[in-house]
Amino acid sequence: MYRVSPFIEGLLGQAALPLNLSVNPPKGLTYGNYMSPFVEFASGYLTNPEAAGGCQYCPAKTADQFVHSRFNIKYSDHWRNLGIVFGFVAFNIVAVFWFIYFMRIRTSLLSGRT
Repeated sequence: MYRVSPFIEGLLGQAALPLNLSVNPPKGLTYGNYMSPFVEFASGYLTNPEAAGGCQYCPAKTADQFVHSRFNIKYSDHWRNLGIVFGFVAFNIVAVFWFIYFMRIRTSLLSGRT
């Protein structure tokens, strides 16, 4: 569900914006040539590797990498997480009816009120 959540796409999507680099490559090299060892080591991608200035670097290639690195949420756990959500919802529904019965209906039956 995190893929369709407006919170994830809106607010957290802003946190994944590319980083502006203030590194100037040596003369005759593009950012792609100059930064390729770093990008291979650190992952991510350059938005315009053929540029000689104003390059942007994004540390995550996919949304899954970003969400896993920042929030430790893995896509492979989606069925487990959905089961936890359904269990939480079911528990809350049962708890509401249990409290209504024991706090309102049973109390009124014991006190003689109808």
